[in-house]
Amino acid sequence: MVHFNWTIDQIRDRYSYLCHLYSENKINNEEQRQKLIEDLALLKSMLEDKCLECHDASLLERYHGKTEQLEDIDYLWGEIRDFSICTKEDFATVPIKTCSLSRKDLLDLTHDFYKHCFDHFFFGNFMKSFYRRRDHILFEPANTPGLKEESFSINTTKESFLKVKREFTYDDLITTAHEYMHATSFLINAEHFLYSKEPYSEIDSTLVELLACDYFEGVFKDHKMDALKVALHKKFCDDAHNMSHLMSLYEVESELGCFKCNRDLRRRATECGITNLDSVLDDTPIVPTLDYIFAIEFYYLYKGNREKALNTLKKFIMMEYEDDVRYTRELGNLGLFPNANSRELHKERVMLSRTLKKRQ
Repeated sequence: MVHFNWTIDQIRDRYSYLCHLYSENKINNEEQRQKLIEDLALLKSMLEDKCLECHDASLLERYHGKTEQLEDIDYLWGEIRDFSICTKEDFATVPIKTCSLSRKDLLDLTHDFYKHCFDHFFFGNFMKSFYRRRDHILFEPANTPGLKEESFSINTTKESFLKVKREFTYDDLITTAHEYMHATSFLINAEHFLYSKEPYSEIDSTLVELLACDYFEGVFKDHKMDALKVALHKKFCDDAHNMSHLMSLYEVESELGCFKCNRDLRRRATECGITNLDSVLDDTPIVPTLDYIFAIEFYYLYKGNREKALNTLKKFIMMEYEDDVRYTRELGNLGLFPNANSRELHKERVMLSRTLKKRQ
């Protein structure tokens, strides 16, 4: 039986429709026409498989690709290093519990989460996307081959197509809630979609992960979400530590000159505390780790004052993007300061991990 990736069919259908709009001059507004052109470029690149990863890049090329991302956020290095310092205390992890939730279960539980944890404004925008769930969200095993592109949105038609790679653990539920936050934010402010505002594109969806872990803990009882809380936090901590080491390596290169070969790069990496450079380069995402630091502040604001937190989140999503530094300053104006609560959350997760270890 031939497996067809549903996104290919959906992409082709939408691409043909948008080409018709463009060729027939159906959109006269210049700004909307520009959005149409951008949508066409996105869909065309996906159809041509241009978003497939290149696996044959050399070690030096992969390193420079990662450091280019770090250069773009050099004004936030202090926050990343502060987070890595305050989360150095080691803690154990336990296996995340497996589950056999059906597609319907995942969607129904996600619906209940948004209804319970968000106000009418957010839930209403969530439902606009949720109503299209029959053919706008795909669940497939994590090892299913296909396009690298996962979830995406089309401005012209105000649609979001979501994909969830299933691990068949409770993490599937958190991922579903995460993806629907992207769709919700898109409908709230499609003109200045948060997902396009790197390095801030995952703050809202990462906040959802923190809130969803708490909410589903109450739904399932028996501490089923505890291991997932610890594992998610540990992953972000490990990534932050790796990023901190990469920053040190980059500073060494800036001082001594460009590394001339892979051997030179590996030797300097070891001196900077990186024992597995290949893994660090391939498995350390920049944006999600940074956004976790900001999401923690939203999370604690929510725990203290739900209404204020949701109003602040709405303002954040509605902000017009100008430049990275100013955007960070605007976050401060909203009362969100990186690492104000990171240490407290880390202590909670460390204690939780120890409790889980005793239960084994």
